[in-house]
Amino acid sequence: MRYFSFFLLFSCLFFVGCGKVVQDVSKTEESVFFDLKYQVSIVPTSSITSVYAQVFGLDAKAKRTELSWGRAAISFDSVVPTSGKTVTPVRVYRSVSYRKDGVKLAGASEHTWTKLSVGTKGHLWQGDSVKIRYGYSYYVVSVFVDPALYSLKILDAKTVSQNRLIQVDKISDYDTFLATLFLMFIKQDSEVIEKQDVMTQLARTFPKSFFDALVYVRPRNQAESFNSSSPIFEFSGSLETSLLTIFQMVQSDPKEAVRYTTDLKAVWLSKESKKQLLVALKRWISFPF
Repeated sequence: MRYFSFFLLFSCLFFVGCGKVVQDVSKTEESVFFDLKYQVSIVPTSSITSVYAQVFGLDAKAKRTELSWGRAAISFDSVVPTSGKTVTPVRVYRSVSYRKDGVKLAGASEHTWTKLSVGTKGHLWQGDSVKIRYGYSYYVVSVFVDPALYSLKILDAKTVSQNRLIQVDKISDYDTFLATLFLMFIKQDSEVIEKQDVMTQLARTFPKSFFDALVYVRPRNQAESFNSSSPIFEFSGSLETSLLTIFQMVQSDPKEAVRYTTDLKAVWLSKESKKQLLVALKRWISFPF
């Protein structure tokens, strides 16, 4: 009987210990992932039948790894309001999300698969990307319809660190502008990610006040072939190229960047946008990065 009691005690301790190991492993697995939520506005048209999203990570050498992808098919019903004097039908939009292999996402988003949901008015989209792995220098969020209609957002490692849920404000035109500059800049020098905080410096050099003064048109994606299942975003706009020249200049010689910009005459550079840009550049002189 004493041996049987000893066996029971040993068994209980063994299984309790195993349970603790399972819990620790589970906790460790959770600690390497975060969930990402974001919104983007897309004006619905009859030609838009699908909207896509992708999240990829960039390591210290600018090597990209896809972390999540999703597609949503959009449709609408014409509904006559039941209240009020109007009898004009209104469009009520709905969406269905799919994985890359065509399997429908019936519930919430899944690991490596993003769920996209559209508001009933068709303008606002919600993206949910779960279990995004930590460990990348930057994360690039893209929501797009085709090479010409896209929105981009860059998140750095510091922003996502120590956060289990990242709730991003609606991806703005300014976010896309900075992301475009970022992607062009790291293509010129892939090792720059290791050397400097690129996004912080871009935002400091080209603040929103400058962007708001621009009449900005997003450049068309210049990737040789665009596949919605594995999208590549590459840009070579003349405006962005000029801005990156100033960006490189201000990091090495802020005073020279101010002189260059003061004398610069460009169609895209209005009096107000030049004023805002010079204000930002002069801050580099007073407060070097």
